[in-house]
Amino acid sequence: MIGKRLGHYQLVASLGAGGMGDVYRAHDQRSKRDVALEVLPPGMLRGDEARRQLQRDVQALAALNHPHVATLLHCDRQGGIDFIVMELLEGERLDERVARGALPEADVLRIGIQLADGLHAAHTRGVLHRDLKPSNLRVDAGGDLKILDFRIARPAGSSERSLTGTTAQASGLLAGTMPYLAPELIQGNAADARSDVWGCGVVLFELATGRRPFQGSPAGLLHGILSTDPAWPHDPPLSPGLEAVLRRALEKDPGRRFASALELRDALWALAPETPVVGARPGAAAAARERSSRALWIASAVVLLALIAFAVLLLRRPH
Repeated sequence: MIGKRLGHYQLVASLGAGGMGDVYRAHDQRSKRDVALEVLPPGMLRGDEARRQLQRDVQALAALNHPHVATLLHCDRQGGIDFIVMELLEGERLDERVARGALPEADVLRIGIQLADGLHAAHTRGVLHRDLKPSNLRVDAGGDLKILDFRIARPAGSSERSLTGTTAQASGLLAGTMPYLAPELIQGNAADARSDVWGCGVVLFELATGRRPFQGSPAGLLHGILSTDPAWPHDPPLSPGLEAVLRRALEKDPGRRFASALELRDALWALAPETPVVGARPGAAAAARERSSRALWIASAVVLLALIAFAVLLLRRPH
């Protein structure tokens, strides 16, 4: 494919496998800039309805313009090839970073807040990620996270389930990577925001400990995800706050997890309130801190007024 032209895009180098197909560095001959272009496998989109759904999802993410979500530009079809065009990102993938060992908890919290914030923004547009894992997350030199590879193109006939294999891509299986799949997806239930919350929990566990919470053969992974508790580290242990957040994110029952990425973000934010969060309106953690500050200010004012009143009374007492 190198050297091939798709419309006004010239493919100049391979960037490896993406969430749905092969990704290339491409030169946009109209804007005179380089972009990332993901070529979807032949047959992934069958029929006009599948392409219309892809177009709707791409338009939703393109309109998002969120600092922690890789910007999708558009999708197209040229010469029988379906492809998606997105911004070209620099920086390190998180699977490369965690391969060197666990991250400091401050970094885990910062990344987790950005990840949950970006996911919440996508969820409000009606788009789920469906394949959260460290290789789909990239951090730039300044520590800012970008979420890549939303699985917005579903295989024809997808039944929203995955049972075996490392990565399910077609034949009616939910696209996703087994070690990061939520229990309800393995059981054949539909994905929702809580499935992405589970994926966040797995990613943050891996960043904080240097290993995945569930490991082993496909059969062992299935059993672990469905039936066993992760092996929580003891030497050194996670902080009680972070462990409590991850335990809730990794609840087997979706109803016991954080109900949204926003709830997860605010729980992490409460542990690292100095981390900036996108959006003018504060979430629950910020609102709680505002209420606490306001109550402290009122209490201080009451005490000050009482002291002034007491001083006035002392001055007015006859000597």
